[in-house]
Amino acid sequence: MAQAECFAGQDVPGFPLPDPPSALIFQCSSAGVLGPQPGSRLSCATRCCTTVSAVPWPSSTWHVSMKSTDPDAELEEMPEAECLELLDQHSLGRVAVVIDGQPQIFPVNHAMSDRIIAFRTGSGTKLSHAPGSKVCFEIDEYDSSTGVGWSVMVQGVAVDATESFDDVSWATRAAAPWPLAPGKKPFWIGIEPSKITGRRFRRKA
Repeated sequence: MAQAECFAGQDVPGFPLPDPPSALIFQCSSAGVLGPQPGSRLSCATRCCTTVSAVPWPSSTWHVSMKSTDPDAELEEMPEAECLELLDQHSLGRVAVVIDGQPQIFPVNHAMSDRIIAFRTGSGTKLSHAPGSKVCFEIDEYDSSTGVGWSVMVQGVAVDATESFDDVSWATRAAAPWPLAPGKKPFWIGIEPSKITGRRFRRKA
């Protein structure tokens, strides 16, 4: 969620952490990975909109604020049709799944068919926890030469489409995603969107 809200310049509500983490990791598409320590404040090295701040431990809740620091930046929401087009044009995204009460994010190669986001996986965490659960899927891109970045976030429910014959499963298998990661991935997972949002961040000329 942190990266999805990066371009939006919105506050991310505080969230509880059971133990002091050694680093809280955020990824900004224009600046790589940032790992602020408790009580630190960091900004992307390039012209990104993100500023990350964390209240010092031992507070039971960290509060992360992401706001635009560039007065010459413009933000626009993208229509759903454009979001779907970007999802179809790109093949690498991230799926977020809640496991034992904690969110985990996995990079996957995906493909689209009839609004369904499809990816393949092996036996393991994604297969055990994604089907039947609410998930988020996200893609993004930033072009430092033009100062334009965008992100698309999809909310929906994942299904195991490997052997099912419902419409979502047929569409998932028809998408034919091609995983680049090594290993056998005989299982098909489809995400039926319930909400699709997108934002574009653009520096003023």
